[in-house]
Amino acid sequence: MNLRDYPLLIELWKHTPGIGISSSDKRNKIRLFLNRNRKTCFVAQENKNIIGTVLCGNDGRRGYIYHLVVKDEYRNKGIASKLVDNCLEGLR
Repeated sequence: MNLRDYPLLIELWKHTPGIGISSSDKRNKIRLFLNRNRKTCFVAQENKNIIGTVLCGNDGRRGYIYHLVVKDEYRNKGIASKLVDNCLEGLR
């Protein structure tokens, strides 16, 4: 995931039931989050379209997952599991 993805990320999050958007999701805040968590934030893509996302970070002791999303038509295919696996590997 990188900041160039932001317009597509925010659109996906806004249109996913259950995903809350807050002031922490503004572009400048996401930039800071990505800079601190370079190895733990991911997108899943198909044909250059973002079909899934996960933000993951840590406070030095605990890992946190935010905005784990997979578009409806791509669910139940193991994409979310792979995103979480990538987060856990990055946290290690």
